[in-house]
Amino acid sequence: MYHNYGKMCKITAIVLFWLLAIAGVGSGSVMILMGTVGDELFMWLGLAASVSGVGLAWLSSIALYTIGDIWEKLHAREQLTGGAPAQMPLPVQQQYAALPEPPDPVYIAELRVLKAQLDAQEITEEEFNQKKQEILDTMQ
Repeated sequence: MYHNYGKMCKITAIVLFWLLAIAGVGSGSVMILMGTVGDELFMWLGLAASVSGVGLAWLSSIALYTIGDIWEKLHAREQLTGGAPAQMPLPVQQQYAALPEPPDPVYIAELRVLKAQLDAQEITEEEFNQKKQEILDTMQ
């Protein structure tokens, strides 16, 4: 039912831009002509009206064009998914809530010292595994 609203918004935005731009430049031109005949202030006001008319036309039409573009993309997504709602990602807090707590730096330091002792052959492999398991058990 609403499948071509996006395209209609885009066309309306383009038409609106040209109408407002022509109106802004036209009124500015009239003021510039009035300035050449009479007060010079009208020339500057006419120039400002021309520039600001085109700028305001662009701003208003870009907003409407963006709405049309969003409407088209939503319609295309709806066709691809069959109208099913999108799965939103979990908030960051919930994504990382399931992660385990990082180990205490003290335990890491103890394991490094233990590994250094094993590398220096100050303890045997069996002693290393036994002490390592004791450290890991105290972490949990």
